[in-house]
Amino acid sequence: MTGFDNSLVTSVHDFVLSHMWVATIARVVTFFGSAAWFVPVIAVVAIIFALRRDITTALYLLITSLIGNWLNQFAKAIVDRDRPDLPHPVAHASGQAFPSGHAMAATVCFGALLVAFWPYLAPRLRAPAVAIYAIVVLLVATSRVVLGVHYPTDVVAGIVLGALWLTV
Repeated sequence: MTGFDNSLVTSVHDFVLSHMWVATIARVVTFFGSAAWFVPVIAVVAIIFALRRDITTALYLLITSLIGNWLNQFAKAIVDRDRPDLPHPVAHASGQAFPSGHAMAATVCFGALLVAFWPYLAPRLRAPAVAIYAIVVLLVATSRVVLGVHYPTDVVAGIVLGALWLTV
């Protein structure tokens, strides 16, 4: 997989360097997988559920998100994979690469929000909501590769680990 990872990251990076508008879009998209986005969103939604006396859903959102983050940090510590080292980087990220925290956070947190709001969705809106969820997760994951801060296998692992945790 190393050859695949390096080849794809290099190809994407070369494309981005000659089309910097792609990096600009990727920076916006990647925000929706960040703690700066999810911490306030999950906190506010959990508070709203708690105020509506749905403590179970509020706790579900908080616990699922917090443990998802812990699992990501644990996996990063075990694997200890460095991030791509690219000439002329378009973005920088700290910490280890595998699995992608943004991809995993998008999978877990948007998924937990989908589960929390599922009972309130009209049946005709459920399939579109799942499709939007999948598209957003894929966009966030792709943005990490486009920015050159993750290998493709990092983001796939983030999605898979996030989906496994969400399923649990």
